[in-house]
Amino acid sequence: MAPKVHILREEKEDIFQAVLLADNFGYSIFGPQWAEKRYPNRNIFGDDDDDDDDDSEYGDDKQKGEKDITQEEPEIDPNLSQECLIPLGNRKLLDYSLEALTVSGVQDIFIYCSSGVKGGTAIKDHIRNSKWSDLNVKISVISSEDCDSLGDALRDLDAKGMIRNDFILMAAGVLTNIALKPLLEDHRKIMKLDKGAVMTLIHRKMPVGHRSRSVRDNQSILLDHNTGKVLAYSNKIQDKGMKIPTENLKREMEVILNTVDTGIAVCSSSVLPLFTDNFDFVSIQDFIKNILMNEEVMGNTIYLRQMKTGYANRIVDFDSFMGVSLDVLERWSYPLVPDMPFGSNPGDPVYHMGANFVYKVANVIASRDAIIGPVAVVGCETTVGKCVTIQNSSIGRRCFVGQNSVITNAQIGDGVTIEDGCKIDRCVILDGACITLDRNMPPNSLIVGDRTFQIQNNPTEDDESDEDDDDYAANGKDNMMYGGHQEADFTRFSEEVMESLHRGFTDNVALDNLFVEIQGSRTANFMYFDHATVAVIKGILGLAPRLYSDFLESSLVIQWNKTKVIVVKYTELLKLYVKNLAGQESLLKTIEEYANDCPYFRPMTMQLLHYYYDEDILSQDVIFKWYKKESLYEAGAEIRNKVQKFIEWLETASEESEDE
Repeated sequence: MAPKVHILREEKEDIFQAVLLADNFGYSIFGPQWAEKRYPNRNIFGDDDDDDDDDSEYGDDKQKGEKDITQEEPEIDPNLSQECLIPLGNRKLLDYSLEALTVSGVQDIFIYCSSGVKGGTAIKDHIRNSKWSDLNVKISVISSEDCDSLGDALRDLDAKGMIRNDFILMAAGVLTNIALKPLLEDHRKIMKLDKGAVMTLIHRKMPVGHRSRSVRDNQSILLDHNTGKVLAYSNKIQDKGMKIPTENLKREMEVILNTVDTGIAVCSSSVLPLFTDNFDFVSIQDFIKNILMNEEVMGNTIYLRQMKTGYANRIVDFDSFMGVSLDVLERWSYPLVPDMPFGSNPGDPVYHMGANFVYKVANVIASRDAIIGPVAVVGCETTVGKCVTIQNSSIGRRCFVGQNSVITNAQIGDGVTIEDGCKIDRCVILDGACITLDRNMPPNSLIVGDRTFQIQNNPTEDDESDEDDDDYAANGKDNMMYGGHQEADFTRFSEEVMESLHRGFTDNVALDNLFVEIQGSRTANFMYFDHATVAVIKGILGLAPRLYSDFLESSLVIQWNKTKVIVVKYTELLKLYVKNLAGQESLLKTIEEYANDCPYFRPMTMQLLHYYYDEDILSQDVIFKWYKKESLYEAGAEIRNKVQKFIEWLETASEESEDE
C-alpha cells in the first residue's frame, strides 16, 4: 500500500497592514504658494508656463512688495516642510494618524513620503525620537522623489510587493478615534457577498458649515440603501436638483449630502494591481469615477460606510486645520487630546487639564496677569509674560511670549520667541521663529523662520470652470446628476458609436476590436456602461436607414430583412452589453423608446423581440414583465398591440411547458 502524501499549502499570513500617506500630492493645506516651495522643481498643479523664456521659477508675475519664494532663498528644513510634521495641539499631525493605527491593532504600517530622501529622513527621525520606536509595530518609511500623485505611490508599493493583504489606506492629516479593525472585517464580509468589492469608503456625518468641515467636501452620493453600494458619486452638492431614472427606483436608494470623506478607505488586495494596470488613475477621485463607469466591464464595485458615532476627520485646507485644532482641544477627538501621552518624546512631562480646556505642564512659567484660555495649550519650559492673552491656541515647548502680547487661533511650534506687544491671529508659526513687533504678520499667515507666507485655501469646486463639473463621477449612474451639458455629451457619444457601427459593418471590423473602440469612446466622453448599452442598441436599430438611402421607401419585408442582417451581425456584440437582468430591461426600454420615436420601426418590434428571445438575449419573464408594465411613451399602447401575438405565443409555450 502506497504511503499517503501530504501536500503542504503555503497560506498567506493575515497581517493587519496600513498605508499612511505623508503628503497630499498636489496641494497644500497652506495654499499653492507653500506647495510650490515644498516642491521647488515641480509644477505640481499641472499649469502650463506662459513664457518659456522667463527666468523665474514658475513664470508668474510678482506683485510689488510681495515676499516671494525664489531659488536664491535658503532651503526650508525638511522637518518644517513636511506637512505631516506640522504641530497641532503640541503634537505632530503624523502622531494622530499613527495613534489611530496602532491602537486599532495595525501590525505593519507603511508611511509613504513623496518629498524625497530628506523628507523621509525627517519622518524617520521623528519616529526614532518618539514612543513609536518602542512599540511592537513595524513602521516603514518609503521615500520617493519621482512620485507626483497617489496613483504613483500605490503603483510603487505594488511594484515593491509590500502589501500582501487587504489594508487600510489613510490620507495625510487624518484624525480619528474610530476602531479600524471592525471596518476591515466589515469590508471582508462585503467581499464574501460581492466578489467584485474593491474598496469601502469611510465617511462621517457632518453638516455643511461645521467649523471643521472644509468647503472642499461637498459630495453628493447615491447608495443602495440595503447594501451601501455606491451607485453614483459626485464631488459637488447638486444645487439644481437631482434627476434619477426610473430604472433605479426599483431598489431602495439613499441620497447622502451631509457627510465628509474622512480620508480613510478599506482596500482589497486587488486595489494596487488596479492602479498598476491603469496609469490614468491619479487620485482616489479618478479611481472612484472609473470603477463606477466600468462596473459592468471590470466587475468591480465600491461601498460606503457612514460613521454616525466617533470622531474622524481629514485636514485638507487651513479652515479645516483650524477647526480640527479646536475639536482636539475641546476633547471631541478623545482620547486624541493633549493630556494623553501619545507621540511624546521619552521623558516628556504630561499635560494637566484645567478649567475651560486649558492644558499646561508643571514647569510652565506664567505671569499671574496672563489670561490663558479658554481653550489653550502651553508646552513645557515655556515662559508667558505679563498681561498676555492666549485663547484657542497652542504654544509649543521652550517658547517665550513677551508681555502685552495677544495670541488667538494660532498653532505655534517649539522654541518660538514672541516679543512684547505682538498680536497674532489665525497664524501657524513653525519651530524656532522669532516674532518682532515691527514684523508684518496679517491673519492667515504661515511663519517659517524669517519668512511669512500668506495662507490661501485651495480653490473649491465652485471656483472651477463648468468643464470640471463631472470630476469624480458627477454624471451619476444612469444620468442621476445632470450637468447643463450632460445630454449634449450623450448625443455626441451616441453619434461616435453610430459611426463605429457603420464602419464596423461596411469594413467588416472584428467585434472584439469594435467593442474596444466603443469602450475607448465611452471613457473619453465620461459615459457609464449603461450609457454605452443604450447607444449601441439605438445604433444597431438605426443603422439600416444610414446604410440604404431608399430604406424608408421600401416595403416592410425589405426593411426587416435589411435590419435583420445588421441585428444578426451585431448579436455577439450586444451580448457583451446585455449580460444580466438590468441589461435586458434596458434593452426592452430602449427598443420601445426607439419605436416610439421612429414609427416605421413599430411593425418590426415583434420580429426583433422574437429574434432576441431565440438568441437567449431576452428571457420570457422579463418580456412578460415589460409587456404588463404601463408604458411611459405615447405610442406604448400601439407598440404592445404590435407584439401581442408574440406574447400570446410565449404564454402558450409556457403553459405547454408547465403541463409537461
